[in-house]
Amino acid sequence: MKKFRKHTMEVRGVHMDGKVDYVGGNPLWHEVYSCPSCHYSNHYLSFFQINAGNRELIQKTLKKEQLPVIQSSNKKSPFDLLVQRYLQAIHLNEVIDPGKYIRIGTLWLNLYWLSRETEDDRFAKYCAQRAVKKFRVVLDAGQVSDVADRGYAALALANLLEYLEMDQEDIPEYCAIAAECKEEKMQKCLKAFLAMLNGEEETEE
Repeated sequence: MKKFRKHTMEVRGVHMDGKVDYVGGNPLWHEVYSCPSCHYSNHYLSFFQINAGNRELIQKTLKKEQLPVIQSSNKKSPFDLLVQRYLQAIHLNEVIDPGKYIRIGTLWLNLYWLSRETEDDRFAKYCAQRAVKKFRVVLDAGQVSDVADRGYAALALANLLEYLEMDQEDIPEYCAIAAECKEEKMQKCLKAFLAMLNGEEETEE
């Protein structure tokens, strides 16, 4: 199983929605692990965190709903297989722990970023809409107490709303939440995003 150590990679740039570009590779391609034997897929932080009850439910879900799709995937491109793994992970998390909105929202956000990179605007909008639903619950229900985690969820949400051209009146509220995080990266991203909203020139670093 390949591990992609982001902390050892050189940062090439940071987008105003918090997405980080690295020199020599894209960690988003490696954040979802997939078992080559049973085909179970999940985010690497959650991959091994399953109990006996979840294991049985995962096996049933794989057999009934996912394996037929996986077994017909021989001719798919590497990117299509990557998307498939992400969708598997999202589906399994919805089945075994649907209340983990931050985890599921992050998977949708990663897919949104990947879709933007491949210029698949239709799928990017689809992923963005689903990420918005999850992150809104995270913030409105106070599911995340860590200031940085709340901040980056709010920053992503504000950017997604602007991208989708929806609920623009809610963007200042989420920017205010993001501003509570005083990390240098966050402040630079937020400054660039606000400058863009105000029609000012601001380069992403």
